[in-house]
Amino acid sequence: MNMNIESLHNAISAVCPIHGVNTSRKISFQDVATTEQRAAGQAIADAWNFDVPTAEELAKEAQQSADAVERADAKNVAALKYLVKHTNAEIRAFIQSDIDVASVTDLASAKACLTRIENRLEDLAVGLAVLVRRELR
Repeated sequence: MNMNIESLHNAISAVCPIHGVNTSRKISFQDVATTEQRAAGQAIADAWNFDVPTAEELAKEAQQSADAVERADAKNVAALKYLVKHTNAEIRAFIQSDIDVASVTDLASAKACLTRIENRLEDLAVGLAVLVRRELR
């Protein structure tokens, strides 16, 4: 059911017991609906404008726009660009050379290594967030 027809159904149901309504505004009333309730429900259906987006549709559109901005931002993350263009083996080799734990010999080199790890985790979190939003929304 599209959101606008669902909203119409909910609006009519608030004043009249119905089984359903279609986009032609034909209402299937429950037998218990009174004449007054049927008239109120039909008045809502007759006045309904399917061209006006519902609050749910507006919220969905706003969310899709926000997601598009986030995707565009993620496309500019160097680490994510690297992931797109390289094989798994190349990615593993890069990580071994960029985050070379064996090269840690003192506190300064440990801090530098941790900073590189932190930066990669942030980049990966951005990419993962884009994928999760797409799959789980």
